This record gives sequence, C-alpha cells and structure tokens, in this order.
Amino acid sequence: SHSPLMDHVVKEARGEVDVRLVGRIDKRQRALGVPWYQQNQRPLLIGSSIGHLAVTGGTLGAFAIRGRQLCVLSNNHVLADEGRARKGERILQRAWFDGGSSRMEAVARLSQWVTLRIRGANVVDAALAAVNSGIE
Repeated sequence: SHSPLMDHVVKEARGEVDVRLVGRIDKRQRALGVPWYQQNQRPLLIGSSIGHLAVTGGTLGAFAIRGRQLCVLSNNHVLADEGRARKGERILQRAWFDGGSSRMEAVARLSQWVTLRIRGANVVDAALAAVNSGIE
C-alpha cells in the first residue's frame, strides 16, 4: 500500500482516492449456463450487468460515495444513455439486454454525468447513479 505507484495514484487523484487491498480475486463460476455478471447480483457486485432502462447494457465499474449517498459508477453511455437520460431515471441491474425489467431490477436512480462532446476527444465517459435504499 506504500509504494511509488500508490504515491503517484494519490497525487494524480489529488488525494480523492481510497485504495483498499481486497486480497485474491477469483473468476466466478457460471450458474445454469448464464455468466454470473448477467444475473441479478444482490449485493451489487462490481463487474455485473447494469444500465439505464433505455440502454442495452454495460458494466458496474465501481462504487462511490457522494456526500452521504452510496452511488454506482459507470460510463455516461451506460447510465445516462449518452446524455439523453434525465436525472432520477431508473438504473437496472441486470440490464435490459441481460433480461432486466424496469420494475424488478431497478437498483438506482441517475444522479449526474459528464457530458460527452460531439466533436473532439472526450477525456471522461462517466456517470453516477444513487443506489436505492434497501439495495445492498
């Protein structure tokens, strides 16, 4: 946890980083022929299928805390439908493409996103969604 690499990460993140050692990570087994990440995951797991209700699907990239609210982090194109979504719209886990439906798999509400530029390079493709109460 104390190394030149970690010092660089903390410096680049301007101190806004919380790195935790989690130990060994093993590949998960498939259940009933469907990969784990395409199934409903409670508690929510990084790497699982997630997406705005109008998006085919994407990946839950990380958890973040904004203020006191637990959020999921993914791409704008996954959570905010490339900026077409509105704040407060449902985020599904598992995503629509993986069999999710708006009533049964709604786990979060879109809260904010970085606007994607139509021209030029986008440095960031990111969005946050506030996790609904009762969702682990």
